[in-house]
Amino acid sequence: MRKMIVAALGVGVLLVAGCGSDGDSKSGMDLTSAPASGSGQGEPDLTLYKVGAPVSNGGVTVTVRSATSVPAISMASSAGEFADQAAPAGEKYVAVDAVVRNDSAAPFDLSCGKSIGNRLVDEQRHQFDIIASLDKVQGNPVCGVTLQQGSESPMKWVFAVPVDATPRAFGFYDTETQQPTEVKVVDLKTQ
Repeated sequence: MRKMIVAALGVGVLLVAGCGSDGDSKSGMDLTSAPASGSGQGEPDLTLYKVGAPVSNGGVTVTVRSATSVPAISMASSAGEFADQAAPAGEKYVAVDAVVRNDSAAPFDLSCGKSIGNRLVDEQRHQFDIIASLDKVQGNPVCGVTLQQGSESPMKWVFAVPVDATPRAFGFYDTETQQPTEVKVVDLKTQ
């Protein structure tokens, strides 16, 4: 079962990080086509990490606390006031709530940078990118505020998915020091 899940969640190209997709080739992974990271000998890493466990990858450590499906998320308006924003028609939001620690040699911007590439995968192996403007999500760091080396910050990655989609896995990698094939995968069924 574990091999089947990891094979389905393998890595390729096209992972999005930061505030949205811009076609940058450094920000790509495909969690359904290629083997996950391994020993460097072509062997996939068959480890699926549990929700709540700190997962180190490159210069970051991510602890996914939960992944929750919600009909709306609280986002800041241009005036800076928070209000619920409903998911587009036929969709819902999946909010992956995490704590991120910077283990790298330099500070990085969590909300608007391209330091952590990530993707959400559902039970049918469909992949989803984060929404734009993560810095506007209530509780996230604002754009331009960097996470210093050795520091931690809460972070909520939000994905718009079809209403009937069931989140299965969250994959991430350090875009500054790793290739998209070096993804670590958190099994969202363990929460």
